[in-house]
Amino acid sequence: MKVSELPYKRVTIEEIKAVMDDVLARTRNAKSVDEILAAREDYLKLLCDYRTAESLSYMRYSINTVDEFYVAEKDYYDEIGPEAENYMVQYASTLLDSPFRAELEERLSPVLFKHLEVSRKSMSPEIIDDLVEENKLVSEYSKLMASLEFEFRGESLPRAMLMKYAKSDDRETRREAYEVLGKVLKEHSAELDDIYDRMVHVRDRMAKKMGYKNYVELGYHRMGRIDYDQDKVKTFRENVLNDIVPVVSRLRTENAKRLGIDDYKLYDNDVIIPGGDPVPAGGKAEIFAAAREMYHAMGEETGKFIDMMIDNDAFDVDSRKNKWGGGYCTEFPKYKQPFILANFNGTAGDVDVMTHEAGHALNAYLIADNRFALEIGCGGMDELFPVIAVVDPELMKTVPAKYTAYQGFDALFHATEGYIANVATPLSDAYALKSIELLAKYLPAAVKDGSDLEARTQVALASTLSGMVESTSCCTSEHGMEHALSAFYPKLPHGAGLIMLSEAYYSFFADKAPERFTAMAKAMGVVTGHLPEAERPMAFVKALVELQKEWPEDVRLRHYEGRHGQVRGQRAAHDGRAVRA
Repeated sequence: MKVSELPYKRVTIEEIKAVMDDVLARTRNAKSVDEILAAREDYLKLLCDYRTAESLSYMRYSINTVDEFYVAEKDYYDEIGPEAENYMVQYASTLLDSPFRAELEERLSPVLFKHLEVSRKSMSPEIIDDLVEENKLVSEYSKLMASLEFEFRGESLPRAMLMKYAKSDDRETRREAYEVLGKVLKEHSAELDDIYDRMVHVRDRMAKKMGYKNYVELGYHRMGRIDYDQDKVKTFRENVLNDIVPVVSRLRTENAKRLGIDDYKLYDNDVIIPGGDPVPAGGKAEIFAAAREMYHAMGEETGKFIDMMIDNDAFDVDSRKNKWGGGYCTEFPKYKQPFILANFNGTAGDVDVMTHEAGHALNAYLIADNRFALEIGCGGMDELFPVIAVVDPELMKTVPAKYTAYQGFDALFHATEGYIANVATPLSDAYALKSIELLAKYLPAAVKDGSDLEARTQVALASTLSGMVESTSCCTSEHGMEHALSAFYPKLPHGAGLIMLSEAYYSFFADKAPERFTAMAKAMGVVTGHLPEAERPMAFVKALVELQKEWPEDVRLRHYEGRHGQVRGQRAAHDGRAVRA
């Protein structure tokens, strides 16, 4: 069914109260786990109906923020949402305090109960009025931002279309676009400041009513964070400041030189390539067609997913007046239908948002029948996806030597492949070379002595950086070949397979990208200046082989049993299409 045709029916607070009063009574008075689970079926049906109605109303409001019917529906859920949430937290408390809790955790999920514990810490009847006010402030902000118009060279544009010009290869155009953006935001600064001020006060008030020092701790509970807290995020921010900010500063300096700019400004940040950054080849229709082709190439299930999304018109990507200005993915659980909103403007961001939000939608599609996901806020919702990865070297100290080596080389090859890939960027280059440097220096020590915290820390940082390489560049055929090896020989660890392929693989490509291979050799600490120019690229391969002497054991293929018996040798074919040459 087309998304525009999905039936909408308001779920009233009276309906919620009637069902929840019954569910709560049956759960509290239950004589067995089965009785609790029977009541739970009614709870989950109500939750599904409520989430669907709320999501549909917000979606239809966001595509047209002046639609009177859906403005009223959104306002209704803003008003009753906190009371509905309070009922759900009461239900959570009833499960948490149940004499059958141990059996419930076993039959449902311990993770579910962790989320229930956090939800209980995030809600109290005394803050319901404050939550209503918070909802109204969010809506007030969204409506204000959607209504803004930007006069640019004789056109009245929504913000998304203005930002197309902010990414222009012409510097004067970029400057003018940013000035128009700043002018309009300044004209509305009093309104924006007022909304922000009221939001700070209402959230501070909520926190103090619930016994928190300030909103920060309460905020983590409201976001359902069960695996990290503000102290760990503080450490992460410090790492960003110390390790990432200097890299970004150097990159911007290099970018200014590449663009021929002496006075680097804010409006120069979004342009990397002189003459203009890449833009999509075609418009919406071409992007959708390419997406359909890509998802079908990935597999049968992903192909079905993209067909369902496109055929059901589950995208709204046109930028227009009075439309919400960002991008998001939501879902309608009752209909097992994800939905994506975006604002295409003809820049590379169109492809980015299409790919990013489709990832959320694919998740929702794949777990559409998972009712556990419905309850804890999964299924294409942003809360499912981490905003931070906590990398703790202390937890790595007991990793066996061989797996330390395999992981370390996997990270190394993420960095080296990303560096020689033909889609490498200045950002990925910086991450890659630093990762290679750290792994060459510290991986041997980490393999030799797993309790060496300094070595573990530096290897963990290098691994994190190599992950960032993957986000800003890509793997090459080495990884593809290894995945095939591990699929064929299930007992073969991924890192071991990469090690096996590496000497032959990088030897093949050394003379295809000599400058890049020489740079990687230098990152590994090799002095190349005295070498004949033709030998410098292979210096990296030799350094790589030397580093592999730290292997804790023989990892030749013949030591692994595959589907078809014992392996006696190794053969590898190289595909250089993905490699810079």
